[in-house]
Amino acid sequence: MRDHNAVKLTNLNKMLLIPVNHHLINRNKVLNMAFESNEAFGHLYELEALIAPIMEEMQETGLLVSKKWLSEGLIPTRNKLKHFELDLNNHIGVQASIFDEKLVYDFWKAKGLPKANTREDYGIYEHLDPTYKLLKEIYKKRQFLAQWDAKLKLSDYQAGNNLRIRGQWRSFSTWSGRLIAKELPLVSMPNIMNSYVVPPADHKVIALDLSNAEVRALAYHSKCRLMIDEINRGVDHHSLTGDIIKNVVQDNRIMDDASLRSLAKTYTYGSLYGASTETLINNLRKNIPGITTVEVCRIKKAHDTLYPELEHFLRLQEQSDSLLTPFGKVKPLVRLSRSQKRNFSLQSTVAVLIKILMVVVHQYFQVVHVKHDELWFVAPSREPTTAIINLIEKKFISQVQRDFPGYPIQDILMYEKIGGQNND
Repeated sequence: MRDHNAVKLTNLNKMLLIPVNHHLINRNKVLNMAFESNEAFGHLYELEALIAPIMEEMQETGLLVSKKWLSEGLIPTRNKLKHFELDLNNHIGVQASIFDEKLVYDFWKAKGLPKANTREDYGIYEHLDPTYKLLKEIYKKRQFLAQWDAKLKLSDYQAGNNLRIRGQWRSFSTWSGRLIAKELPLVSMPNIMNSYVVPPADHKVIALDLSNAEVRALAYHSKCRLMIDEINRGVDHHSLTGDIIKNVVQDNRIMDDASLRSLAKTYTYGSLYGASTETLINNLRKNIPGITTVEVCRIKKAHDTLYPELEHFLRLQEQSDSLLTPFGKVKPLVRLSRSQKRNFSLQSTVAVLIKILMVVVHQYFQVVHVKHDELWFVAPSREPTTAIINLIEKKFISQVQRDFPGYPIQDILMYEKIGGQNND
C-alpha cells in the first residue's frame, strides 16, 4: 500500500505529466488512477517516496562553506568584472574607471546602433559591435556576484567562521524529474566554490558523478550495440567523436587532445538536444573560428553513419505521442515541444539514476548535496575512500542491472574529494 502523503517535496503534476495549473482536488484518487493506468507512474512515485526524507535532511543540514570564499574565492570574478568594465569604457571613449550604462546608450545612439536591455538582446546584437558582448559578460558577472556574494552575506547564512548554505529542495522541477533547490540555486553551485566546502569534524565530503550520463542513456534506449560495447569496454565516446572531427577538420585549428575532447562534447550535446546545423556551427566556431558549414555537415554525416541508431531513436521521440521513461512509456496530458520530447527519455533516465544513487548512498552515509549529475555525501575520515566507493558502486550497479537489464555500467561512477583545501 503506497503512502500518498510521502512526497511533499515532489511536483506531482509534473510527475504525472498533467498541466501545472490543474489542481489535484482528490489527490489519492488521481494517483490511484495513474498507477492503475500505467505502472511506470507507480515506479516513479515509489522512488519519490524513498528520496523524500533524504531531501528533507539535505534541506535541514545544508553545506558549510568557508568565509574565505567571500574574500579569496571571489577575487577572480571581481577582477574579470573590472576588466570587462574598463574594456567597455575604453571602447566607447570614456576615461572614467566607473561603469555607467547610460554612456553606452549614448554611444549606441551616436553610432546608429540598436539599444539592448537584456542578455538575450546582447547576444542577438553582439556581431554588430563589441559593446554588446562586453555588456553580456558584465551582467553575467554581476548576476554571479549578486547570487554568490551579496546574498551569502545575509544573516540567514552565517555560521560562525563559515557560511551555511541551504536551499529548498524539490523534485520534478522539470517534466523529466530533475531536482532543484530554491532560495539558492545549489544545483548550479559554481565549481570554483567546491574547494571552500568545509567537511564536518573527522569527516570528508565525497562527490559521485554519473559518468557520461546522457550518452549512456542514449546508448541504452536506442539499443545502439556499437556504443554500448564501446562504453562497456571503457572507450570514451567523446574521444572517438574528437577523432571524427580531427579527420574532417585537417589543419592546425585544433591543438591538443583535451581541446579536441571538449570540442567533441560541444558537438555531441548540441546534436543530442536537436541543435540546428547553424547552431552547431556557431558553437564550434567558439573554438574553431574558421570551421565551415561543409565541415560540420561532414562531421554529422560521419557520426550518424557510425551510430545510425542514435538519431533514428531521437527522431522517433520527437514525433511520438508518448514519452519514454526508464520504467516504460507514458502518455502526457501536457503539450511538449519537439525538443523537449527529443531529450525527455535521456533526462528522465538520468534523473531516475541519480535518485537511485541517493537511496543507495543514504543506506550507509549522509547525502548532503545534488548537483546536476553529481551526488555529494559525508563519510568518516578514517574509512578508506576506495573501500567506500567500492561498496556504493557494487550496490548501485546491482540495483541498476535489476531495474534496467542491459544498461551500460562500466565505469559508471567517478568520484573526487570535495572541500577542505581553502579552510582555516
